[in-house]
Amino acid sequence: MKRSSRSSVFFWMALAACAPLLCGCPRQEQSHETLAPRQRAERARPAGKPLAHFLFVIPPPDPLYPEREYFTSEFSAAAESVFAAAGWKYHEVRLYEHPMNEWHAVMKDELNHYPTVVFSYHKNYMPLFCDLAEHIEIRDASYVLALTPVKSGASSLINVLEFRTEELGFLAGATLAGVTVSGHLATVCFDDEIGERFTAGFYQGMTEQRSGATLSAITIARSDLIGREDSVALLTSRLEDENRRLGSGMSIDSLASFTGPLAKPFVKSLPARNVNATFGPVPEYDIQTGILLTSVYVDFGGIPQFLVENADRLGLLKPVKPVGNGNEILSTYKVDVGGTLKSRGVQYIPVGLADGVLNYSGFSHSKRFRALPEGLAKDLDYYYRAICAEEIKVSAELPK
Repeated sequence: MKRSSRSSVFFWMALAACAPLLCGCPRQEQSHETLAPRQRAERARPAGKPLAHFLFVIPPPDPLYPEREYFTSEFSAAAESVFAAAGWKYHEVRLYEHPMNEWHAVMKDELNHYPTVVFSYHKNYMPLFCDLAEHIEIRDASYVLALTPVKSGASSLINVLEFRTEELGFLAGATLAGVTVSGHLATVCFDDEIGERFTAGFYQGMTEQRSGATLSAITIARSDLIGREDSVALLTSRLEDENRRLGSGMSIDSLASFTGPLAKPFVKSLPARNVNATFGPVPEYDIQTGILLTSVYVDFGGIPQFLVENADRLGLLKPVKPVGNGNEILSTYKVDVGGTLKSRGVQYIPVGLADGVLNYSGFSHSKRFRALPEGLAKDLDYYYRAICAEEIKVSAELPK
């Protein structure tokens, strides 16, 4: 090639490279701000390095908590795909396979990355997590607990999911109030906060749909439902007691059981076509009777996505634990309006229908046995959408 030709080529190459600078135009590549959240995460993620590590500490099997089989399997199935898509490393830990005196050491070995989020829903793990959060020699992590009470004075690394079961109760109450003939309804719940909130919501939904309806709130202990015949006899007796108390000649014909698989024998014993029922906190499909049945339940498969989507808002990937000398834990303070200081302890996280963690199953199973009352499915869908949009606000306590 001639020298003049080579010079010409270099000139035009240099001019093309400088053109964006000369005309003041930006280079034509996709802006960081216009990328979808998942694309931004993938671009920001160092090659081969997870954005976070997630430990699911699985509760042990327990005949008193048969719903764990559903909760654990649903969480695990969703976690595999959700955390992989978010760039998080997912790992399951079975502490119950180790002696209790080894739990601390096992968890200390597991907490070898930063940031790490630890999740469980077993109340016996709560003291362990609170203790781990308060030791300065252990790598900081965010702990997320569900279905277990935690004292508000625990470490600020502890996060507690508070399921708004009152919203599920509202759906159940509104549904059953729309189909009851006698106007007498009942709830069967365990004697805990979950059951109390469900009953409170049930009453509000019931009176919203039918103001003159009555509610019999039956509470029991988990240990009362061990043994098929005994549990059926107990719940049948309690229901009969309520019918005698009403003394109106029309017995309870609609009830909501929020006691999980432990109450399945009782639900199966209910007379077909004379009773309407809702079931929770896990979905129920295989009760082969003619009762009108639906489920309102806690969908553990929605928790991984909820945690990923809200990780920044909740500070899960930036755990901050101020410490003093030795193992002394100082309070965490944040400046409130006006410059006052307010201590920060356990973070309580309300989770409701709008978060994709609480749900209902519809009536597809019941349709095989009987026709649905007109408008029932539409009413349930309306209340669901209204609660999600906060057009209906459900209280966690019974109205006074």
